[in-house]
Amino acid sequence: MTRQPKLAEGASFPPHEPDKLYFGCIDARVRIGKLNLKEGTTLIDRKIGGLLYPNDPELEATLEFAVKVKKVKEIIVSGHLDCGAVGACVECNPQVPKVLAYMSPMNAARDKLAQEHGTDRDAQKRALEKEIVKANLATLRSFEIVREAEKRGDLKLTGWLIDVQNAERGDKSVLNEATGEFVPAPPVKQWRRA
Repeated sequence: MTRQPKLAEGASFPPHEPDKLYFGCIDARVRIGKLNLKEGTTLIDRKIGGLLYPNDPELEATLEFAVKVKKVKEIIVSGHLDCGAVGACVECNPQVPKVLAYMSPMNAARDKLAQEHGTDRDAQKRALEKEIVKANLATLRSFEIVREAEKRGDLKLTGWLIDVQNAERGDKSVLNEATGEFVPAPPVKQWRRA
């Protein structure tokens, strides 16, 4: 027997009409509703560190469902400031070996950034948080279904970096892929469920 959650009297579930697919971190401070992603319009997939893997059957199935079945128009790849998984990767924290193993595809980038930023761990973390967003966009483009939809103009890929300290305001930066820089996004219009 399937149990349906109880709704307030007169309330209803939003329709399931997604036009976006959002990939982000599992961090509890990242509140989807504050990012102008309305209920019923966004498919959501969250992973530790927000890291996406090529050749991941779960990711491939998610993309197939989102792009072929739901025909989403945009895929958003999101990272966030003060990411615990990124911090563990930069610090090589031995208390979380499974996290380190999961984040290991970013080790080469981590080591390069350590050389660039010296002993400034905070700068290394911020830089790696940005690199993960860029790597995830490349990972998505490794899937034919994404490349073909993007080539046809049916799909747009967007990279975000969220400031969790100001998440209530929906503060985020958007990746300008032409320059490789993150630029502040316009303020978020807050929405309310009717």
